[in-house]
Order: sequence, then structure tokens, then C-alpha cells
Amino acid sequence: MSETETESKHGPPIPVIKESYVNFKKEVRLWTSITNVDAEKQAGTLLLKLPEKAKSVALDMSIDDLQKGKTVTIDGQPKQLTGVDCLLEMLDKIYMDDLAKEKFNAYDSFRKLTRKNKQSIKDYVLDFEKLVKRLQDHEINLPSPVLAYELLRSANVSEYKYSVAVAIVGDLTYENMKDTLKRITELEEPVSVKSEDDNVEKKSFDIKVKTEPEENMYYSSFDEYNDDPTESDSS
Repeated sequence: MSETETESKHGPPIPVIKESYVNFKKEVRLWTSITNVDAEKQAGTLLLKLPEKAKSVALDMSIDDLQKGKTVTIDGQPKQLTGVDCLLEMLDKIYMDDLAKEKFNAYDSFRKLTRKNKQSIKDYVLDFEKLVKRLQDHEINLPSPVLAYELLRSANVSEYKYSVAVAIVGDLTYENMKDTLKRITELEEPVSVKSEDDNVEKKSFDIKVKTEPEENMYYSSFDEYNDDPTESDSS
């Protein structure tokens, strides 16, 4: 029976370490929940698929730890680790440098995100949330107000729309900012015009102000100025 046929018999393929150690750990957790391999044999099955460097270190682990796991104390409370838990605990030490690099790269990619020209807000938010999920996989959990700020900062909107978003968002939460970005998408920009006097660019807004006609204003002022108090006395 071939190796592929053996893996098929026991369910889904056995996870192997590729580019991302974090993804490998996620695949292992998923695999242990759906595989047909007996619990006591899972760690050993994974071990045999490890790269040579990691495998040589893992082979020094006790058979009992790999098969039955062990009990550890965390925050004063006993916790039972499975054989797979013990194996991953050992692998964490080997791939610690890789984990640090992956964490740095995850945050670096998040900070460098900028909405592309003509990219819809919907697609931009999807890209943003993928990077947030990547941060969370590395146990980087940013507060909601920080996520709200970063969502707007990277949205590549005009200064006018940026100001409107800040003004109408209300409580600075991620969900509020996401809704606000969708609301300002169709917002029309004010028209730029130039003053004939000082050639300075100004923003033109369609604001209607009700004023008194100039003619009435003139005569009203003229009558008040020429009001003769003697005529009032004689009457």
C-alpha cells in the first residue's frame, strides 16, 4: 500500500511545515479534530512528516509524552497536554525565530496597506480584515478604536471625505468606521473655484442665504437717517 493510500485510509492528508509555521499549527489543530488516526498515534504520525532538523530534535522526546501527553501547571492550575500539544510545544522552540519574523511581517503588511485607486470600499475592507486576522493569528489584538483609525488612515480617501468621516463616525469603533466609509463613498466633493481678486483657490458650496433686497435696505436706511424729529413733535 502506497503512502498516499495510507493517508487516504486515515482521512485528510497529514499537515507538513511549509512556508508558515503558524499556518502549520492551525492545520494540525484542524487535522486532529477530523483524522481517523488514534489520539495516541497522532503526535508520532506528525513527527515522521517533519523536516529532518525538527525531526531529529523531536525524536529525543519520550514515547510517553508523544502518546499520552503530560500534565503541566499553568497559573497554579493543572492542565493535561496531549501528545500533539507536547510536540507543538517542542516545535515552538525550534521555530521561535521564524515566529518572530512572521509576526513582524504580519504587522508590517498591515501598516503598509493602502486602498488601491478605483478599488471599492467593500474589497478594501476585505483586504483589511484579512490582515487583521493574520495579526490575531500571531496574538496581536489591536483595540477597536485603533482598528477604526487604521481603517480610515489606509482608505486613501480625499481630505474632504476624511474630515467628514471623522465628523460623523460618532463613537470611534471599528464597526462604526466601516459603516461610515460606506456612507461617504457616494459623497460629492465640493467644487474648487478661484477668486478673481487674490487668485486663491477656495471651496464653493451651494449655500442659499435669504437676504433683504438691496433697494428696500437702502430706503430703510435713508428714511431713518432723514427722520425729522420736529415733524414728529408738530403732529
